[in-house]
Amino acid sequence: MNTEIREDKGMTTFEGTLKRAREGNALSQNLLGLWILHGDLPEGVEVDEDPFELIRLSAEQGFAAAQYNMGVILETGLGGKTADAAEEKQAFEWYCKAANHGCAEAMTSVGWCLYKGIGIEPKLSDALSWLKEAAAQGDQRGQLLLAEILAKDERCCDNDEALYWFCQLAQHESLRKPELRGFGF
Repeated sequence: MNTEIREDKGMTTFEGTLKRAREGNALSQNLLGLWILHGDLPEGVEVDEDPFELIRLSAEQGFAAAQYNMGVILETGLGGKTADAAEEKQAFEWYCKAANHGCAEAMTSVGWCLYKGIGIEPKLSDALSWLKEAAAQGDQRGQLLLAEILAKDERCCDNDEALYWFCQLAQHESLRKPELRGFGF
């Protein structure tokens, strides 16, 4: 990952992002937290900040990307351990916050959680609604999950609609061949 971000006023450096994160800027807190988690800090740079805390602070300020990231962190388990039921419930709540702010990736995660019963009781109709919204916004994971569910789940099987979403997905070059190979495309 590039350790510089572009803003309206030009290029900022890692140091600027670090300074803004420490001042409470939600975008910078989320970005710095991700850099730390992924080990993408500039060579030789060490920071004392807790990446989870940075992302949480950003999420609590209403920054949708950070809310989504909190959901991912909680759903996949903190510090390498498997998520427990309480963490899955919190993950679902963060996904909902981000989805309600228009984050398509979070809409997909809300739909998936509702489909699989992750952090909430499963509810197929709500799951499909969220996945359709995410898919309509162009979220590739949402399109794939929706198409697979519509093609395979007997409770809601609709081959025509599944084909439509597979075709929408096929327009994304990055996913075309590996993701659709098993479906005869």
